[in-house]
Amino acid sequence: MRWLTVLLAAGVLLFSVGSGRALADAKKKKKTVTCGDIAVAMEESNGSLSAEEIAAKLHTSVKKVRQCWDQQEAPKKNAAPQTKPAN
Repeated sequence: MRWLTVLLAAGVLLFSVGSGRALADAKKKKKTVTCGDIAVAMEESNGSLSAEEIAAKLHTSVKKVRQCWDQQEAPKKNAAPQTKPAN
């Protein structure tokens, strides 16, 4: 009966070491979040999520979200319709 307990304990130990390696490998292969990903998240939320919430959802920094946000908004501001002066 002792050998069964030892075998079971060894199996649990090996499983936990193996899953730890799998998590480490997954973190190494983590996808880099692009401004396109952030833009999609912004559109999907219809403006209801803050920069902090989008950053948390995409596992990136708030600074990156705000930079991309500014890049998205800059063309919209420059393309605003201009009013004609009254004659």
